[in-house]
Amino acid sequence: MMNYKYKLLIVAVGSALLAGCATDPGYDQAGEVDVRVLAINDFSGHTHQAYNCVINGKPVTSAQANGALITNLDLKLDKITKDVVDFEAKNIWVDNHKYEKDAEITKMLDAYEKIATPLENRVIGKLDRNLSRRSNSAGESSLGKVIVDAYLYTAAPKESGSAQIAFINSGGIRADLAGEQIKRLLEQQWDRSEPQILAVSNGFQYQWDSSKPKGDRVIVSSMKINGKPVKLKGKCRVVANEFLATGGSSFSVFKEGTDPVYGVPDVDAVVKYFSEKSPIAYPKQARIVDVNKK
Repeated sequence: MMNYKYKLLIVAVGSALLAGCATDPGYDQAGEVDVRVLAINDFSGHTHQAYNCVINGKPVTSAQANGALITNLDLKLDKITKDVVDFEAKNIWVDNHKYEKDAEITKMLDAYEKIATPLENRVIGKLDRNLSRRSNSAGESSLGKVIVDAYLYTAAPKESGSAQIAFINSGGIRADLAGEQIKRLLEQQWDRSEPQILAVSNGFQYQWDSSKPKGDRVIVSSMKINGKPVKLKGKCRVVANEFLATGGSSFSVFKEGTDPVYGVPDVDAVVKYFSEKSPIAYPKQARIVDVNKK
């Protein structure tokens, strides 16, 4: 971009913080692009939401998920200067019932399905009872706890990053966070209209007070790892999936982590945990407690 020859910049953004333009990670980039770049289109993909916005005169779009929409972008260029002088972006619903399946693509998918089906149906491990994604009053779910335990199990060995705490939001990255940063991270669970409580791994626990104002709900003295208080100035090794670790869902504190180490994808972590620790016991311990609802 130093020689300013480019008039059009298309940015494909594969992650987002929240559904909506203002919290899309492309929002800042779109606003910061040099004024000599006359148009930028941010095709966001990770919100899985449908939106079509204009930021600083530049289109920012997302075509929902699973092929439900197609974004159509028309640009009008000056024939002499080649500058973009106008644009129109539309999200168009895809109605599959109107069209016949493409024979060539169908044949290709059938071939892959034959390969994938045995992998889908193989037994990895067993549970001693059914798990549920339904959250209790404190924000915990049995399914979330088992999955986050799988994260910690895979990332705890020294050769895998020495993680002490794992978080998921309903390929992992290990990084160091101070106790004070963990406290601020937990407070960010309520920085939205609907709380998003992070599942936490076995061995970590904390209490919060729903009667307190946002930003002051986590009880510092209750934050413990294996029964020992988390020191605000002490360092903890934390594991999270890449989406969270890069600030996804507005958990920006994760980006303050130091000494990051990339590990295995989350699916591989769960497969390893189930195959090596099966049968998986139902997680009964309350790791998160709302003291206002005891």
